[in-house]
Amino acid sequence: MSTHRGINLCLIYFLPIRRFKCSFLQHKPYRVLTLSILLGIFGTTLFDLVSVLYAATFPNPELAVGLASLITSLPYVFDFIVGYVSDRASNSFKAMKLVRWLQMSLYVFFGVLTLLKPSWWVFVLVLAINFMSDIIGNYTAYLNLSLNRRVVDEENFSLAISFRKGMSNIVTLAGKSVGVMLIALLAHNYFLFALINVLVFLASYLVLRRGRKLFDHLDEPIPESKEQQAESLKALICQFVRDTITNFTFLKSQSSIFNLVMIYSSMNLLSSAMATLLMIYLLSVKELQLGSYAVTITVFESIELVAFFLGSLFPFDFYRKWSIRSNLLFENSLALLMIISIFVWHNPIVLFTLLFLSSYATAISNPKSDTIVIFSIVEERQNAVFSIFSTIVTATVPLGAAVILALNQSLGATWSWTLLAFLAVFNIGYTCFWKEETRAVS
Repeated sequence: MSTHRGINLCLIYFLPIRRFKCSFLQHKPYRVLTLSILLGIFGTTLFDLVSVLYAATFPNPELAVGLASLITSLPYVFDFIVGYVSDRASNSFKAMKLVRWLQMSLYVFFGVLTLLKPSWWVFVLVLAINFMSDIIGNYTAYLNLSLNRRVVDEENFSLAISFRKGMSNIVTLAGKSVGVMLIALLAHNYFLFALINVLVFLASYLVLRRGRKLFDHLDEPIPESKEQQAESLKALICQFVRDTITNFTFLKSQSSIFNLVMIYSSMNLLSSAMATLLMIYLLSVKELQLGSYAVTITVFESIELVAFFLGSLFPFDFYRKWSIRSNLLFENSLALLMIISIFVWHNPIVLFTLLFLSSYATAISNPKSDTIVIFSIVEERQNAVFSIFSTIVTATVPLGAAVILALNQSLGATWSWTLLAFLAVFNIGYTCFWKEETRAVS
């Protein structure tokens, strides 16, 4: 389902092809960093896919798939800590190479686990590998960003990062398709799949190793002692808690913006819960599958990516000119129709059509909420508002997955989908009665 705000899953940047070539082909350090990170994204995409498919082989596949979906959303909560730790790396380039070896070791360990008889202790280890893989992937992205800041001049930095983000989405889409074909060709041999994934990260490491001399001239910050690092991290967490409370108090005093945050958070909660429950539901409802479970979830995620791409690149003017209230009403109505199509109609074509429309619409409406916040809050408060906005919305992603997983296990799919339908109706009602204001406040 379309994720609203905060979690930027599919932000696509469109830039001229000639400028792509200028940044990518002529700038050797940037090319090394970009090739390495794209290979890492490709490998991580393969592992995220295979972890869900492998979960479906366990004795209680619905619980296993639900837990696998939940684990993939948890790293977002720790993103600010990962960013802090990456800033304290004594040598960012060496850290990236070390991380690649750690990732290869994790996937070798995963491959060995797949040779064992499926059991819950094995699955717990797989979940731990999945969590660590995502955390390490985020850490690598921060290191890569830090290095890019130092090798790309300020004038071209925006272009360079935009190109990398656009290519990242293309690679993610390709990874999902290649993953499905690979697992089919390997006859669901997860050990061989893991070894192929290791080779992907080995290639990423070799790209870095071959280009290491390009980064020898970079000055690294003086590393802190372990005692200083522990104290700095403690201070960061305490400051984060204090800032969150202060920002939330301020945000709550701004009624129009606070209502916008609440409706987006509720929509994000619904989207996360729907995506998790659908992954579980597809295991037992063959009418919604397109050939196989692996193909179905790949098509599902690919449609979402493509729709975001088109919505960012070719937005319909008439929809962009709607008020934000009308945008949100339309998107919540689509969410309700998707729930009905999943649980009542069992028609995959209708479901995927609604998913495409929802993702396309979200890609258009999300930037509008930024504009509303910018022009409704005085400049000195904008960072505070965006900070708590991101914190709240980010927290709803694992929360939605965890709540729906618990509900599905205790009440079953019927009640779970019914409750999600009520949440969609609540979102529609909340949006209808929300007072849309955009005046500047102090």
